[in-house]
Amino acid sequence: MARSKRYAEPFTICLWDIDHSKQINDTYGHATGDHVLCQMTQVARSQIRVADTVGRWGGEECFLLLLHTRWPEVRRLVKRLRHDIMIVIGNRPITAGFGLAEYGKMMIWLAGWRELTKPYTQPNPPGAIECV
Repeated sequence: MARSKRYAEPFTICLWDIDHSKQINDTYGHATGDHVLCQMTQVARSQIRVADTVGRWGGEECFLLLLHTRWPEVRRLVKRLRHDIMIVIGNRPITAGFGLAEYGKMMIWLAGWRELTKPYTQPNPPGAIECV
């Protein structure tokens, strides 16, 4: 972040959350849920540059940190990833929801970070499913 700020270079963070992960774990087991995460991150890794980072954010969330990349470029990548990471377990397609935030000249990091992580730091109303 310091480098991006100093040299006015953008970067974009992309978070994704596996849809219905609790049902996957309850139906097929946590080992299968972990396998789904590993497959999704491997596909993502195959589509990013060496300088970029992919990893696990939390329970069923993953992230991409894409250096020197603006939001529109990442949006195109996410459109491909949404299709490419979808796998089928049993007869059920496993999908994910994505969220993006770009750090650049006009974005204050803390405000963007708070907005990006808000769904993870505040409890959801009963029965609600939220995704960044």
